[in-house]
Amino acid sequence: MIVQQCKQLLQQLIDVTAKLSNEAYAQKIPLLGSASVGSHTRHIIEFVQEMLKGYQLECINYDVRKRDITLEADVEAMHIVIQQIIDTLPVADKKIQLRTNYNINDNEAVVTVTSYQRELIYNIEHIIHHMALMRVALEHYFKIEVPADFGIAPSTLRYQYECVQ
Repeated sequence: MIVQQCKQLLQQLIDVTAKLSNEAYAQKIPLLGSASVGSHTRHIIEFVQEMLKGYQLECINYDVRKRDITLEADVEAMHIVIQQIIDTLPVADKKIQLRTNYNINDNEAVVTVTSYQRELIYNIEHIIHHMALMRVALEHYFKIEVPADFGIAPSTLRYQYECVQ
């Protein structure tokens, strides 16, 4: 089930970041464009939060997400929020509007129809992408061992497994 996959990724994020101090979690990494593991984690959380808010309102707008800097500085606070998300991820699919604006010169939004399951898939891919970036900092800057599948798409893992066979 796709909800379970999202929960597993979020739990993996909790487990790996538990190895970091607040200082390391918030440290800006030049190789990541001066982003930190914390800023990537905050970004992940806020996208999932917008999806959940959009599930209730039947309209998602990732552009208006709340940017809570506490989530990129405090590992424990971040773990609490992720656990709340894990505990409340809806299971039922439903149609939802998606609002977005790719034009920086005006506020003209594009509105399209999507679904909770589609947005959940998008968020899973988004989480994996950011975990792949975080992996660089975790392994190379902080010398933290991460699970072999951390930040790697399931399709890539399947392909790697087939190549070994």
